[in-house]
Amino acid sequence: MADDLEELNKLEQEIRETQELLKNADTSDKKLKGIKVQRNIFLVLTLFLLAGFLWAFFLKEKDRLKNLDKLNDGQVVLVSKDSLNYYKTFIDSLGAYRTFYIETKKKEKYKKEETTSKKSLKQEKIIYSVQLKSAKNLSLASDNLINLKEFSSGEISKYSLGNFTKYAEAKKLRDQLKKVGFRDGFIVAESYGKRIGIRDALKLSEEPQFLEK
Repeated sequence: MADDLEELNKLEQEIRETQELLKNADTSDKKLKGIKVQRNIFLVLTLFLLAGFLWAFFLKEKDRLKNLDKLNDGQVVLVSKDSLNYYKTFIDSLGAYRTFYIETKKKEKYKKEETTSKKSLKQEKIIYSVQLKSAKNLSLASDNLINLKEFSSGEISKYSLGNFTKYAEAKKLRDQLKKVGFRDGFIVAESYGKRIGIRDALKLSEEPQFLEK
């Protein structure tokens, strides 16, 4: 009797194991089928994309050969005027922007340097420069002049040129300017940013030799 029960238990165990194997086999079969379906879909999509690429390449090559034939026949291949105008406008805009950007940067740099220069000049005990009465004579040369300052006196624009701590240096510049046509130039002086008389300035710059003249 005990042997029969043991045999029965073994048989039940084998049945359960067989059922588990069948279940796993069914799952694996489903997974395998799913993989096959995915592979087939991927293959179809790949073939579709390849066919599209080949067709596009064929059309492009066909147009290229057609254009070559036109050139060989002495015909001119025309490009849309609108397209040319668009690209021209685009390129011109880039050039204009580049010029504007460079000029803006130059102005910003100049203003920054000018502000720094003004601050430092206001801290100087004495600064000489050459003032020019006539703006008309300056119009052609102003772009090439260094340390040029502009200020208004009523309706007239005046300019001063140079930053010197010695009267002798300012005098050299004034004499050079007279030689090239700026005969109305004269020397002015500032102390800590305020205009002062030349005699007082000469005392500050310790140049008494010019006081006698």
